[in-house]
Amino acid sequence: MADNSFITGNMSADDADGIFEDEHLGHPAQTREPARLPSKKKLIIAGIAIVTILALIGVGAKNFIIRARHEQEIRQVTEDIKRRTSRAQLKYAQAKIEAAILIKQIQVSPVADDDELKTGVDSLQKSADDQHPQNRIAYLVGTRIIGKETEELKLLYINKQSAKVGEISIRLQDLVNRADSLNSAPDSDSKTRMLKLASVWINRNVTMDNIGRAAKAADELQRLTDEVQKGVDNKNTAGVQQQ
Repeated sequence: MADNSFITGNMSADDADGIFEDEHLGHPAQTREPARLPSKKKLIIAGIAIVTILALIGVGAKNFIIRARHEQEIRQVTEDIKRRTSRAQLKYAQAKIEAAILIKQIQVSPVADDDELKTGVDSLQKSADDQHPQNRIAYLVGTRIIGKETEELKLLYINKQSAKVGEISIRLQDLVNRADSLNSAPDSDSKTRMLKLASVWINRNVTMDNIGRAAKAADELQRLTDEVQKGVDNKNTAGVQQQ
């Protein structure tokens, strides 16, 4: 008689732990193994790998920060050089402008024909033309050379002007006195203009500021007094001939 313990549910403990035949395949059924946790060795390796990756990431980030700081420092240095070069260029340009102004002042002044000043003007002009700076140092050197010669020429110009002021002052005063002595000369256009010009300078001092006008006034007064004197001489000659 067949065993009905499976059907009736009265299976023993030994029967429950046994191996059952597969009803369809006729082979013993495979038993299911419980899930296993990762071994300790694998966990250690994984941990080392993570630490290594994090370390590499940290090194990369550090290198990036260092490189960024380095590039910023380079930019700051470059900008500083540009600013300093720009300032040097500005000073150089100002030095050339001052030199050009001084040269022009001398060339149109009453002392323009002075030999020493002519030499100084030529030297300063040559120094200004010979400078071709390409960097900050060259700009500074050029500025120093032009500035030094400009100051030297300016001092010479002032001394020459001071001497010229005294010279023109004496000459102009002599011409004013001569014009006054010709007050009784025959009336003429020259006499009228002579007396008018003499009245302008009779009580006016010659200074550095008006030396140019004073020099022109002296030249004009010289011409007018000569013309008036010529009229007086002609009148006297005619009187002698009539006698």
